[in-house]
Amino acid sequence: MKTIIEIDCGDIPPGCGLACGACIQEIRETVEAMDGVLGFAKHLDDLIEIEHDPQKVSPQDLIEALSKLPTAHEGFFQLTLIESRTENQADAPGSRTSA
Repeated sequence: MKTIIEIDCGDIPPGCGLACGACIQEIRETVEAMDGVLGFAKHLDDLIEIEHDPQKVSPQDLIEALSKLPTAHEGFFQLTLIESRTENQADAPGSRTSA
């Protein structure tokens, strides 16, 4: 399954968030430490894509884990689930869910 999440850095100071290597590394380490996560990619438009086994980790599990980040700014990330699909589903976007 692939899940795409938009990350809005909110009021985090400029130069932080998805423009900051430390924040991106923290996101990567957080999701890659979860049992069932198979891959991670950051897109240029504040989107991250996570490939995962849906029987081990759900899109909601990913949202919950990322909502605590970045730790340096006490969880300022605002997350929106953009799409979650299995490999054999069409590429049509799913519904948006804010967290």
